[in-house]
Amino acid sequence: MISIPDQLIAAWSVSTPLALVTTPDQPATLAGIADRFSRETIQERTDTGKPQGPPRPVAILQHDLARGLAATNEAGAGVLRQIAPPPADPTFAQVGAKPGQNAVEALELFERAPDRSLLFLLNAQYLLENQPCVQALCNARETNKQTGRLIVLLSNGCRLPAELASDVLPLEEELPTEAELRGIV
Repeated sequence: MISIPDQLIAAWSVSTPLALVTTPDQPATLAGIADRFSRETIQERTDTGKPQGPPRPVAILQHDLARGLAATNEAGAGVLRQIAPPPADPTFAQVGAKPGQNAVEALELFERAPDRSLLFLLNAQYLLENQPCVQALCNARETNKQTGRLIVLLSNGCRLPAELASDVLPLEEELPTEAELRGIV
């Protein structure tokens, strides 16, 4: 059986725009997928297909409803500084406001990320119940097809809305076996 991270690498390589991973342990799943993607590099190319500059690491970001948009790796941290810089005048900054706190804003900011970047949305079951979030995902779907960016929805279980059902790659992580549980505990 092909692992979830390897299935996502394969999907990403053909510009799949959205994936849903149903998992009992979102943080562990995110860590495993991010670890696998951290071994990938992006080679920028000219319009004629010639390599341009040195390969760069994949920028990985994540969003949750409490922390907002955050970097998952160093490349993601650099991208986050570019797409969501702190306010120039801190006087006008909202106390406690974080970049991309709102999921719709996070998806809009992700559209500014470099091609072939990756965004995890944790607890996607809550986002998929929110029509503005569903619309933002529909908007991102079209852009991501062209740019190779991938949004990975992580959930303990949810139903995809009709607007997204045909465009999201569904993956399900199996529960660990008794032997695997003994190794964990």
